[in-house]
Amino acid sequence: MIICVALLLIKFESASSQVRVITDLASFEKNFLSTTSDSVFLINFWATWCKPCVAELPYIVALDSIYKDKPYKTILMCLDVVKKLDSAVIPFLQKKHIQTQTYILDLGDPNIWIDMVDPSWSGSIPATLIVTKSGNLFFEQEFHAQHELTDILKPLFNH
Repeated sequence: MIICVALLLIKFESASSQVRVITDLASFEKNFLSTTSDSVFLINFWATWCKPCVAELPYIVALDSIYKDKPYKTILMCLDVVKKLDSAVIPFLQKKHIQTQTYILDLGDPNIWIDMVDPSWSGSIPATLIVTKSGNLFFEQEFHAQHELTDILKPLFNH
């Protein structure tokens, strides 16, 4: 029994440490919306309450394994409210066994940062931003199959 409790505590701590809250608009823009590195970053905007978001998450999360030998990183941007971190977000990540680095945006007026991500974004989710040194690609849609994502990403590694 003690071992089970200890394992649950360790699991909770690891999930908690994988979720960070972003509160600074300037650092969000600088650290997530552009890059000078040769890496490809896929940023998925989602929420635990969004059925299409939850449906596509397995395809998004699997990309780290698919591109483990490439300069690639998946980042999950959760749009749940920050006060739901402990009651909804962390339990959701644990239940789904998601280890991908996750952030929660707490940036105030969404109309400001939504336009920073992409001026064409209406604000609906799921939405995905792919950030590369040569420019960004934005998708305001749900992905229904793994190949839809790999078809987009594969050519980005051939430059």
